[in-house]
Amino acid sequence: MSKQNDCAPSSRKARQLLTTVVVVVALLIVFVGGRLFEWLAPRANEAQCKQLIERYFEHQVYVRHRGVSPVDIAEARRKARTRPAYLDDLRRCHAQLSIVQVNCGIRSPSMDALEQCLQ
Repeated sequence: MSKQNDCAPSSRKARQLLTTVVVVVALLIVFVGGRLFEWLAPRANEAQCKQLIERYFEHQVYVRHRGVSPVDIAEARRKARTRPAYLDDLRRCHAQLSIVQVNCGIRSPSMDALEQCLQ
C-alpha cells in the first residue's frame, strides 16, 4: 500500500504539469497564432504587388474625383509606376503582405475595403 501512496503525489504533479503546459500552449495559439499564420503565409510576388499599388492609386482617383474616365484611371496607373517611392512600395508589399491580403486589396471595391484587406 505504501507504494501506491508514494506514486500518487508524483503522478498528480505530472498531471498538473501536463495541464499547465496544455493551457499555456492553448493561450499562445489564441494570442499569437493569428500573427504566426500571417508570418508563415505565402508572400505576394512582384506582379501581384504592382497590381495592388495600381489599384490603390485607382481608388485615390475615385475618392478625389467622382465620375472619372478610363483615361484618368490609366493616367493614375502610369503615375503609380513612376513615383520615386514605387520600388520601396514594391519591396514592402513583397516583404510584408501575404497573397491573401494582396488579392483581397486588388479585388476591393473601395479605398476603405482595400485598407481593411491590408490590416
